[in-house]
Amino acid sequence: MNFFEYAINEFSSKSGYTFLFKVFVVMATLYFLSLMKVTSIALPLEADSHKLKYAIEYELKKEISFNDLKCNFEMKSYQDCKLAIYKNDLSTKSLEALAAFQGLIKLLAYLTGIFSIIGFIFNPYVHKKKNITNTGKSTCKKRACCGRYVAL
Repeated sequence: MNFFEYAINEFSSKSGYTFLFKVFVVMATLYFLSLMKVTSIALPLEADSHKLKYAIEYELKKEISFNDLKCNFEMKSYQDCKLAIYKNDLSTKSLEALAAFQGLIKLLAYLTGIFSIIGFIFNPYVHKKKNITNTGKSTCKKRACCGRYVAL
């Protein structure tokens, strides 16, 4: 039996596709939990950085983007300027890392979900009953006493 046949047998077995479904549920839950975590961590950082930037814009009397924001020692809000840049960079990098992590989790969730469905669909075709021969006739006889089938 080669690797491909072994993998098909494992994925289409009841324990195989139920395990893949459980992994799918865990990955989907992890994905949604990470989405909730971004709202509780990254968004307040982003809001604080914009609040500080608006205070600097008010002092300078002009609109400035974070890319153009330069902090000078002569500014009254030098500390706020540096803190705004730091918080913006921190939230941006955190969101990028989270997006990469979520992409991996989403890919794993899709793969395990698809393989679970494929295993469930192919289970009856790959794992045929052991007591049915190639001709389609059963090799079992029905017992008269209890109505069960017993292999000969």
